[in-house]
Amino acid sequence: TNSYQTVSTMKLPLLLTFTLSLALVPIEASEDIEVRYLRNKGEMSSMDNTLLSFLRESSYGRNSVIDWIVDEYTSASSDKGMDHLFDSAIEAIQFSETDGEPIQVKDHDFLFVGSVGASRNQDSLEKNGITHIINWSNTAKCNLFDEFEYLCISGVHGNKSMEKHLVDLDNAVDFVEAARKSGGSTWTKQSIS
Repeated sequence: TNSYQTVSTMKLPLLLTFTLSLALVPIEASEDIEVRYLRNKGEMSSMDNTLLSFLRESSYGRNSVIDWIVDEYTSASSDKGMDHLFDSAIEAIQFSETDGEPIQVKDHDFLFVGSVGASRNQDSLEKNGITHIINWSNTAKCNLFDEFEYLCISGVHGNKSMEKHLVDLDNAVDFVEAARKSGGSTWTKQSIS
């Protein structure tokens, strides 16, 4: 089999986070990071070594990996710049690994909440009968899977700005109610970033 197919899905987010961190440090400092990684996580595979060597030697490769990760894990609609999108991509990768389950709201069997990690876990969304997804995030990618109906709301940065989005809140309530009436379940991103 292809060596890319043998990478475990749980190891991939860790490797990508590590890979992205290399792109932000000077090449001479990357050896220290690699030594710490080896000490803390154990031996790296030959594919890990090849990737790290390539990224140390190729600024084009580092930029390509960063662009791909940002595109894969975030929405380009953020107006806060590439650094913010990069941080959001790393956060999405970490949440995908550590917080990938939607949580059912007590006494509401049709309503779930969760992080960006849960929104990326298609198997768990389907297992929980979720059919509709509300994404309140300013950076998390929306409309990830064709199997779900999405409501994407951006520009909400906290409780104060929520007052400016009362129409969006009304739309979200209508969206949840339509899902409930159709026998579906709704997942919503828990925090507003």
